[in-house]
Amino acid sequence: MDVIVSAFCQNLAPPFCDLDAITDYYLHYRRLMAHWEKVLPIKIYHLDYETTVADPRSTTRGLLHHCGLQWDENCMSHHENKRAVHTPSKWQVRQPIYSSSVGKWRRFATHLESVAERISGACT
Repeated sequence: MDVIVSAFCQNLAPPFCDLDAITDYYLHYRRLMAHWEKVLPIKIYHLDYETTVADPRSTTRGLLHHCGLQWDENCMSHHENKRAVHTPSKWQVRQPIYSSSVGKWRRFATHLESVAERISGACT
Protein backbone atom coordinates (compact mmCIF):
# COMPACT_ATOMS: atom_id res chain seq x y z
CA MET A 1 0.00 0.00 0.00
CA ASP A 2 2.86 2.38 0.75
CA VAL A 3 4.32 1.81 -2.72
CA ILE A 4 0.99 2.58 -4.34
CA VAL A 5 0.59 5.79 -2.35
CA SER A 6 4.18 6.77 -3.09
CA ALA A 7 3.72 6.27 -6.84
CA PHE A 8 0.43 8.17 -6.79
CA CYS A 9 1.96 11.11 -4.88
CA GLN A 10 4.85 11.46 -7.35
CA ASN A 11 2.60 12.94 -10.04
CA LEU A 12 3.92 10.50 -12.63
CA ALA A 13 2.57 9.68 -16.07
CA PRO A 14 -0.05 6.95 -16.58
CA PRO A 15 -0.65 4.44 -15.16
CA PHE A 16 0.78 5.93 -11.98
CA CYS A 17 -1.57 8.91 -11.77
CA ASP A 18 -4.68 6.81 -11.29
CA LEU A 19 -5.24 4.61 -8.22
CA ASP A 20 -7.14 1.92 -10.12
CA ALA A 21 -4.44 1.77 -12.79
CA ILE A 22 -1.67 1.64 -10.17
CA THR A 23 -3.51 -1.20 -8.44
CA ASP A 24 -3.84 -3.06 -11.74
CA TYR A 25 -0.13 -2.52 -12.37
CA TYR A 26 0.75 -3.83 -8.90
CA LEU A 27 -1.42 -6.93 -9.30
CA HIS A 28 0.14 -7.63 -12.72
CA TYR A 29 3.56 -7.23 -11.11
CA ARG A 30 2.66 -9.79 -8.42
CA ARG A 31 1.45 -12.28 -11.05
CA LEU A 32 4.56 -11.74 -13.16
CA MET A 33 6.87 -12.26 -10.18
CA ALA A 34 5.01 -15.44 -9.21
CA HIS A 35 5.52 -16.68 -12.77
CA TRP A 36 9.27 -15.96 -12.73
CA GLU A 37 9.67 -17.62 -9.35
CA LYS A 38 8.15 -20.80 -10.81
CA VAL A 39 10.06 -20.91 -14.10
CA LEU A 40 13.50 -19.43 -13.42
CA PRO A 41 16.27 -21.69 -12.17
CA ILE A 42 17.56 -18.96 -9.84
CA LYS A 43 16.20 -17.83 -6.50
CA ILE A 44 14.66 -14.37 -6.61
CA TYR A 45 15.73 -12.24 -3.68
CA HIS A 46 12.87 -10.45 -1.99
CA LEU A 47 13.71 -7.18 -0.32
CA ASP A 48 11.20 -5.91 2.20
CA TYR A 49 11.06 -2.13 2.52
CA GLU A 50 10.05 -2.14 6.19
CA THR A 51 12.92 -4.49 7.07
CA THR A 52 15.33 -2.39 5.05
CA VAL A 53 14.31 0.73 6.93
CA ALA A 54 14.50 -1.02 10.30
CA ASP A 55 17.90 -2.63 9.67
CA PRO A 56 19.52 -1.20 6.53
CA ARG A 57 22.98 -2.61 7.20
CA SER A 58 21.87 -6.24 7.52
CA THR A 59 19.43 -5.93 4.62
CA THR A 60 22.08 -4.42 2.36
CA ARG A 61 24.60 -7.09 3.36
CA GLY A 62 22.04 -9.79 2.53
CA LEU A 63 21.34 -8.28 -0.89
CA LEU A 64 25.03 -7.95 -1.74
CA HIS A 65 25.68 -11.51 -0.60
CA HIS A 66 22.83 -12.79 -2.78
CA CYS A 67 24.32 -10.94 -5.76
CA GLY A 68 27.83 -12.27 -5.06
CA LEU A 69 29.15 -8.80 -4.28
CA GLN A 70 31.54 -7.73 -1.55
CA TRP A 71 30.47 -5.44 1.26
CA ASP A 72 31.44 -1.80 0.85
CA GLU A 73 30.89 0.63 3.70
CA ASN A 74 29.90 3.27 1.12
CA CYS A 75 26.61 1.40 0.76
CA MET A 76 25.58 2.97 4.04
CA SER A 77 26.29 6.50 2.84
CA HIS A 78 24.55 6.40 -0.55
CA HIS A 79 23.05 9.80 0.15
CA GLU A 80 26.51 11.40 0.05
CA ASN A 81 27.20 10.29 -3.52
CA LYS A 82 27.55 13.35 -5.77
CA ARG A 83 26.57 11.70 -9.07
CA ALA A 84 23.59 13.12 -10.93
CA VAL A 85 20.19 11.58 -10.23
CA HIS A 86 17.44 11.82 -12.84
CA THR A 87 14.51 10.06 -11.21
CA PRO A 88 11.32 11.34 -9.58
CA SER A 89 12.79 10.31 -6.23
CA LYS A 90 15.97 12.36 -6.64
CA TRP A 91 15.48 14.25 -3.37
CA GLN A 92 15.05 10.94 -1.52
CA VAL A 93 18.31 9.59 -2.93
CA ARG A 94 20.11 12.42 -1.15
CA GLN A 95 18.61 11.50 2.23
CA PRO A 96 19.75 8.85 4.68
CA ILE A 97 17.29 5.97 4.93
CA TYR A 98 14.27 7.20 6.87
CA SER A 99 11.15 5.54 8.26
CA SER A 100 8.53 8.25 7.83
CA SER A 101 7.08 6.59 4.72
CA VAL A 102 6.42 3.29 6.49
CA GLY A 103 2.68 3.07 7.02
CA LYS A 104 2.08 6.40 5.28
CA TRP A 105 -0.85 4.84 3.40
CA ARG A 106 -2.79 4.55 6.67
CA ARG A 107 -3.35 8.32 6.61
CA PHE A 108 -5.38 7.75 3.45
CA ALA A 109 -6.96 4.43 4.49
CA THR A 110 -10.52 5.64 3.97
CA HIS A 111 -9.73 6.65 0.39
CA LEU A 112 -7.82 3.43 -0.25
CA GLU A 113 -10.44 0.93 0.92
CA SER A 114 -11.18 -0.35 -2.59
CA VAL A 115 -7.46 -0.64 -3.36
CA ALA A 116 -6.84 -2.59 -0.14
CA GLU A 117 -9.77 -4.89 -0.89
CA ARG A 118 -8.52 -5.62 -4.41
CA ILE A 119 -5.00 -6.36 -3.21
CA SER A 120 -6.19 -8.45 -0.29
CA GLY A 121 -8.55 -10.42 -2.51
CA ALA A 122 -5.87 -11.08 -5.11
CA CYS A 123 -3.24 -12.14 -2.61
CA THR A 124 -5.28 -14.72 -0.72
